[in-house]
Amino acid sequence: MRVRIMLKDSLLVDPTGSHFDEMSHYAESKMDGLFVEHDGETLNYDVSFWNEDYLGFLVEKVWKLTDPVSVLDCGCGCGAFGLAALPLLPEGSTYTGIDFAKKLLETGRQLFDRAGLEGRFVNGDFYAYPVKRTYDLVVCQCVLRHVNDAEGFLERMVRHTKPGGLVV
Repeated sequence: MRVRIMLKDSLLVDPTGSHFDEMSHYAESKMDGLFVEHDGETLNYDVSFWNEDYLGFLVEKVWKLTDPVSVLDCGCGCGAFGLAALPLLPEGSTYTGIDFAKKLLETGRQLFDRAGLEGRFVNGDFYAYPVKRTYDLVVCQCVLRHVNDAEGFLERMVRHTKPGGLVV
């Protein structure tokens, strides 16, 4: 099964915590311009930048992931990375996505359900997300260019990563 996702409108986000409600409202307002085609059926969302062959190459040859991994996707939106990556990651891998936009997260839950994938979606500000556990693979896609403190965001990603884990 393939899920083709592409961005039709850039989301301007600034998850510094200072304007969380305004940012969430802005991101959710962009939902009208997005849609997903899933096996010829429209699901009202369309967002990914991952080529299946390239992502498979990263998983196998670059990241060399052979055992199940836990993934944290920071600023996950609808979970596009998880949709693309979970089928290519070792069996038993888990996905957690965090974002402040409730509608995007709900869309992600629906997309994961339709694709037969399990994922956990957390509504919140990544800067305030507590480090209760660490992950093998911590990713963010198209987020850093939109935050005021990219270095702080990256430092926070590192704190959420297990020793020997990957920050992408």
